[in-house]
Amino acid sequence: MMQGITRLPALLIALLLAATLVGCGRAEQGPSPSDVAPLYLEAMRGNISGLREYNPDTKLTEQGVFGSVNQTLLEIWGVNPTAEQEAQLTEAMLAGLSKVEFTVIDEEVDGDGATVTVAIRGLDMSSSLETQFEAIGGQITPDTDDETIITILDKAWREAPLVPEPSNVDMPFTAVSDGRWIADPQAGAAAAAAYVKMGG
Repeated sequence: MMQGITRLPALLIALLLAATLVGCGRAEQGPSPSDVAPLYLEAMRGNISGLREYNPDTKLTEQGVFGSVNQTLLEIWGVNPTAEQEAQLTEAMLAGLSKVEFTVIDEEVDGDGATVTVAIRGLDMSSSLETQFEAIGGQITPDTDDETIITILDKAWREAPLVPEPSNVDMPFTAVSDGRWIADPQAGAAAAAAYVKMGG
């Protein structure tokens, strides 16, 4: 049962990133790929000011690339949150994501392409959800009320530990005509998987 509770569809984050990371803004030439990679990684957790300045056309919002995670989980669990509860969970999610650590460790540039390797020590939401669900016997039953589930998800975000060791992720970038470096959405999906461990 917990496997179903904690695992998100693998395509969810990839689809989010395909829609949000690619853009064609008007920022000026200048920063290297290793300068740009942290802008994307910060934007993934809602700190979008740096990326928006570099790429004004980015589709990322203050909810980062994980803005749909709460909604998806609550739909799986049959919960219809109020607007106030949605805001509460967004705040909890951003609080958890703020703990994620990342470091640029390498950059390779080849013409219009580049690969930036980053070490990401992400949030272990899988174990955090398991810990929170233990308080109600490890599973949702017909008697589990919505408020209890909201509280579980809130605490899971806020109290989630970081994974023991960072993961190295290669983030490909492509230079566009005005000299900006744009992250490949597939690389963003790999970074997102390291950012938040949701299953298995």
